[in-house]
Amino acid sequence: MKIGTILGIVGDALNLAGAIILILNEIGREKDYRDAGTAAKVLAKMPDIVFESEEGNRLANFTDLVLQILRREKKRAVAGLVVLFAGFVLQLLSRFYE
Repeated sequence: MKIGTILGIVGDALNLAGAIILILNEIGREKDYRDAGTAAKVLAKMPDIVFESEEGNRLANFTDLVLQILRREKKRAVAGLVVLFAGFVLQLLSRFYE
């Protein structure tokens, strides 16, 4: 197999993986917001307790929960974009080696 063909195949695989990451991020969005609504009800019942996310962010109300969700979604979206970009670069390189 030629190097151009291999680069093209790997580039296509990375593009597919990046698209899957972005789709899963979008599919999980509804569940995240539903969970945030449930968590906001729990937070309202226990105002004296300070909750923190895994990243150390304070979660005191619904707005904090939504911001935490948006931060998590941004990380997933950036990961998907990086994988898509890597696939694009490999496909571009494959054109030069053909």
